[in-house]
Amino acid sequence: MTFQAQPLVYSDFFLMLYRLSPESPLHLFQDEALRLLKTVLPFDSSMRGSAALTGNGIDVHTIHLHNQPKEMLQAYEEIKHLDTAAMEVSRHTTSTLGFDANAWFSGKHQQPLREYEKRFEQAHFLSDQRSIQRSIPHAG
Repeated sequence: MTFQAQPLVYSDFFLMLYRLSPESPLHLFQDEALRLLKTVLPFDSSMRGSAALTGNGIDVHTIHLHNQPKEMLQAYEEIKHLDTAAMEVSRHTTSTLGFDANAWFSGKHQQPLREYEKRFEQAHFLSDQRSIQRSIPHAG
């Protein structure tokens, strides 16, 4: 399925988002903005935050979950060392990358990660490097 929004739709979206900013309490703004975003870019859930890339995967610093349970974070801690998407994203400093979980995490050793993705219904996702800081020592 190809989704194409018209320029007028985007203009309306940004005007409504701009209006939403002063009208929504700060603690509700992210969810309200995401609900509005769904009108031009359909999605089921999201998580947005910042993290540091370490030798054992990413360490989450801040996180906002939208339509995902908090136990998702604890479950991720157990399998984050298998998340090769985070490492790939760290190599692309100016891009947002899209991933299909089953295709990207297809290695036999990544089975627990595929089970996690299935449990939390995360079949496709977008990620960018701007929220992942690198804290892996560079080889000299």
